[in-house]
Amino acid sequence: MDNESFVLYKYRAINKWLIESLINQTLYFATPDKLNDPFDCRIDLQKAIERAVISATGDRRDSLSSFLTNPEFFKNWRATFDKMGVCSFSKKTVEETLMETLMWAHYADDHRGVRLKYQFRAASLMGDMATAQEIVTSQDVEYLDDSLVPWLVGNAPMDMTEFAKELAKRYLRTKSPAWAYEQEARIIRQKSGPFKLKDVFLAEVCFGLRTAQDDRDLVIKLAQSYCHDVKFSQMERGETEFRFAKKAT
Repeated sequence: MDNESFVLYKYRAINKWLIESLINQTLYFATPDKLNDPFDCRIDLQKAIERAVISATGDRRDSLSSFLTNPEFFKNWRATFDKMGVCSFSKKTVEETLMETLMWAHYADDHRGVRLKYQFRAASLMGDMATAQEIVTSQDVEYLDDSLVPWLVGNAPMDMTEFAKELAKRYLRTKSPAWAYEQEARIIRQKSGPFKLKDVFLAEVCFGLRTAQDDRDLVIKLAQSYCHDVKFSQMERGETEFRFAKKAT
């Protein structure tokens, strides 16, 4: 995500949290334990290091072994990690997103919600705003069966401070291959909670196949009142089976 600007999508139900985000122009960063995948961010670190020690050699094996004899490291790292905030998006292209019924079903209230299109400025995320708002990283999610042990054995930094920092990123951007259809990207903060948008703007609101007219009217009114230059569109059935089409409104 090092381009001048980039687009990410977020599927939402129409509820009080969406209304608050529109009025306050915020994104919400959840703590790792609130993520919906029960395996997400729940890798047993001690067991992973124990497995890595078996495969590692030389100085790396000695360094990894030293973590296992330092219980304070695990305690301090977990305390910091548990406070971090994650905001998840889909990075699918428009064409792929429009055909992805699972995303609408899983995250947009069975097609009764919305898909929000956000425009980001990468320089803001990784520059001054990173210091002011404690942005840690913005990266694509990797879908791997076992990412931690190969990283520990291969190129994990052995300095304890750098190790903890990179470990948190790896925990927060690795998921099971079963979730690969989401094509997820994540922005990570040092703390959870609402995040005031800056150099990030809501570019489009797309309503689902089943979005109620009252909900449409409410979202349009709020977006026009509190956001800037938002476009609106509506999903509809395509000409072939199991296909979507988007219509500007």
